[in-house]
Formats: sequence, C-alpha cells, structure tokens
Amino acid sequence: MQLTEAISILRRAKADPTRIQALRDQLTHYERASLDHYGHHSHEFDATEWIKWIDEQLEAPSFFASLLRMAYRANKTLRMEELEARVRKNAEDHPLSHFFASSHANAEGAIVARTSAFDANDPTSVREHMIRDATQFDLNLRARIMVSRSIYALYSSYQPSFQGIKEIVETSIVAPDAQSETLARGLFAGFTADWLGASAYLIPAMEPFVRHQLKRVGAHTMALDEHGVQHEKTLGELLSTPETEAFFGKDLVFELQVHLVEQAGFNLRNKYCHGLMSDDALESAGIMSLWWLLWRMILFPWHEHPAVLAPTPTCEGDALPNRETSTPVDQDNV
Repeated sequence: MQLTEAISILRRAKADPTRIQALRDQLTHYERASLDHYGHHSHEFDATEWIKWIDEQLEAPSFFASLLRMAYRANKTLRMEELEARVRKNAEDHPLSHFFASSHANAEGAIVARTSAFDANDPTSVREHMIRDATQFDLNLRARIMVSRSIYALYSSYQPSFQGIKEIVETSIVAPDAQSETLARGLFAGFTADWLGASAYLIPAMEPFVRHQLKRVGAHTMALDEHGVQHEKTLGELLSTPETEAFFGKDLVFELQVHLVEQAGFNLRNKYCHGLMSDDALESAGIMSLWWLLWRMILFPWHEHPAVLAPTPTCEGDALPNRETSTPVDQDNV
C-alpha cells in the first residue's frame, strides 16, 4: 500500500521515470512474493437435505418442464433488501470481522480491488460488503450445489441435445436472434460440464443480450461525444442506466453487475474479454452461476407455466409454446 501511494505521488509530481519504474518493479516483486502467504479457508457442511430438495423440485415428466423447475423452483435470484439486512446483522454480531478493510488480489498478487471497513451509514460501504457476501456465499453455493446437482439430474435423466437447447433459445422472445446460436452453444456446454466452452460463448454474449433487451423497449444504448461521434455504451455503463433498472429491476441488475463488471465480484466480462483469466479460472462458480441466471432470463416467458406452478412433482401442459404465443416479458420482473 505504501509503494502504491508512493508511485501515485511521484507520478503527480512528474518525478524521474526511472525512479517510478524502480518502485513498480519492487511492488511487483512484493506482490508475487506475497502469494506464498495467502491461506485457504474452508468450511464443510452436510448438503444432503438440500440436494434431496433440489431433486424433488426437478422431478417432472419432460426435459422442458424440469428445466423450468431448475430456473424457477430450485433457486431464486438475489434480493438486495435481504442481502443488505444480512450484511448489517453480521456486522452487528461480528464487529471485529468487519472492522478492517480487505484487499482483492489477482493470480499474480496484484491488488485489483479493495473493500473498506464496514460503515453502516455509508451506502457505498454497504454495497461493497453486499457484493463480497453475494460472491463468496450466495452465488458460490448456488453454483457448487444447486447448479452442479441440477446439471447432473437433468443430463442423466434426459441427455438433452444441442438442437433441443437451440429450439428453446430460438423460441424465447427474450433471446436476441443474432446471438441465438451463440447462446445455445454456451448453454449446451454447461450441460456437458464444459465450462471453458460455456465461458467462451456466454460471457461475450451478455453485453449484446442486455443491449437487445433495452433496444426492445426503446432505450438509447449509444452515447454521443463532444465531436458528434456516437459509440455503444459499455456493459458497465448500460447496467448503470435508469432504463436498465426499470426494465430488469434493481435486484437482477445488481446480480448482473456482480457476475460481470464488479471488481470485487466475479467481474467475468472485464477479466475474460481482457484476457485476464486462465483456463482454470474459467471453470469457476462465477460462470456456473451465470449459466443458471441466463437460463432463468431466457425462460422468463414461461415463468407461470404449469410446470413451475404445480404443487406436486408432476404437471400437465409441458409442451414448448411457440414464439408467437409466448407470454410477453414483464419489464418489472424479468
């Protein structure tokens, strides 16, 4: 931290570049050496009952019905109010663990994000801790347990084909036509546990996916600079607009930000598109959780399908509706 501050001061003072470079070399040395001092903490718990419950939710007479249950019964999206209440309660119950700032390092030891000590009166601080908790706990458990078990159950029962997945994607009014093949390939890759393939297809597709939804409702996705030149807004900029929150809702926007653009979150879009993720890093809870979230959005036109609403494991009417008669997307609940 002292070296980082020193480099910033010297840059502002336009100091000798060789001195700045020497400090940068020293900083890099310390960052890489510090990796040896990082520890891994884990906690084991019995997920038997949870897995049993997931299996019960997925039990259905067809692949499409079971897929809908995976998206709308086996798990739910984050709720910001619940997450904030939990963060505040944890800070009250365990004040020492929230008293210090934390740093987030990449695989080379470089600090890429910092989370300040918890300040209940600072909305920015509260949001930082919500992002940390969502990444480390909620979305991690979703991926490691719910997604893993759901993929095993659906694939072992139905062996879904690529053409079957593609038909569902092309039928959904939510999926952009221009990316239907890409989305289908990424979603199918998840069913074969090919998370490298899922990452290669799905992460770059998320920006046009979001942009497509906003264009459908007439929102402006381009910005105008002082020279009169228009350019497409970045994914981070798109997710920060009032139009995006009005369409997706604040909870889903928050979850998309945690998955794709937040430094203290998974930050998948920025890290992947800038070539900052190794093959091992791509096979992570982040892409597994994003895979499920994308299924939930694509299947939204059928979120009130009998397969979802049925109180028992069996249901009727599980045929795939056609695109022309599908339920329109509810802008407040997608």
